[in-house]
Amino acid sequence: MPESKNPTSAVNKGKQHEDAVPQKESQRESEVLALIRRDPLISQNEIGERLGISRSAVAGHIMKLMQKGVVRGKGYLLNDEPYVVVIGGANMDIQGTSQQSLVEGDSNPGSVVQTPGGVGRNIAENLARLGVDVRLIVALGRDRNGEQLLQQTEMAGVDCSPSFHFNGCSSSYLSVMNQQGELVAAVSDMAIVDNLTPECLSQRSSLINNASALVLDTNLPAATLEFLLREYSHIPIFVDPVSTAKAGKVRRQLSSIHTLKPNRLEAEQLTGIKIRSSKDFPAVTDFLHRVGIADVYLSLGADGVFASRSDSKLHLPALSSLVTEEKAGSNPAAHSPLALKSVTGAGDAFMAGLVYSHLKKMEWVKGVGFAQACAQMTLTSERSIHPALCVTQVEKFVDLNLSE
Repeated sequence: MPESKNPTSAVNKGKQHEDAVPQKESQRESEVLALIRRDPLISQNEIGERLGISRSAVAGHIMKLMQKGVVRGKGYLLNDEPYVVVIGGANMDIQGTSQQSLVEGDSNPGSVVQTPGGVGRNIAENLARLGVDVRLIVALGRDRNGEQLLQQTEMAGVDCSPSFHFNGCSSSYLSVMNQQGELVAAVSDMAIVDNLTPECLSQRSSLINNASALVLDTNLPAATLEFLLREYSHIPIFVDPVSTAKAGKVRRQLSSIHTLKPNRLEAEQLTGIKIRSSKDFPAVTDFLHRVGIADVYLSLGADGVFASRSDSKLHLPALSSLVTEEKAGSNPAAHSPLALKSVTGAGDAFMAGLVYSHLKKMEWVKGVGFAQACAQMTLTSERSIHPALCVTQVEKFVDLNLSE
């Protein structure tokens, strides 16, 4: 179990991944930053001599500036490039897939794999693979799973330095998939995420304020989501509702959300509108637009995605070239790059594609197609994140969509 949910207790009893960071630069930090702006290659000794402080004191100020996202990397490069902050869940995914028709209440032969996961973490890794500078804020336990999550996520190119470490177990997610790669049942243990309180995340205020986009998943505590949506509504906020059990956490502050990606059930819960057929899609998205959400992407699984803005609507069907092993049988297509392997992670890839297209200021329809191609590419991988995901490969899937 994680430490006490009391934020003061959590900070005092278990040292965070980083020390607390003030919300604004101090006078001394501003002086250090001014010298770095004049000469990004200036040494710590020279800064100390000019300001009349020790080299170790300079190093401390620079570390705080790096934690705030103002300075990055060696040589004190100023971080003027756009970056994205992702706050949400990170867990170790344990996935079992049956080799044949699943028999309930019995042991089924198949395969079991363990990989890093979590909605927020997956979105962050997908963004990094698309070349986006992304900062991830999650709660990690001081255990083996926490170490593996940190190491493998950083190896994928994600900056995890703003994350927090707590005593206790890291989150885990256990799923069972049928022969077709479809989810049958799952159990999640994400109690440690409750440590990401408003008081805790206030320590990352400067980092979040300077972001070009903020991505949230509803694994976060309700009070934390309300805090983030209230305090950072001036930043484009992208929200993944995660599940019907958690989607309701953002209902009271929908107006602060820029982009929302619900599935049918989550959309019904948030709007109170029953979706009986495709004719109901516009009513659902229009309701969400009226409360202030700019972009709504209704995830329809095998039926594709219904994308909506206040003045435009678009229904993109799923890529018909994707085939399941069951449908293909002995067809060679079942072993092609377009064979559907698993639905896990496709929604996270779609969200990453939306954020990427927003940052690149893509024309809207093109951006939706790009995001859908990210999801479709992920469907062809047994892992929740396609190991070859990159802009070039995604664009090939976009071309494939256009050719159909």
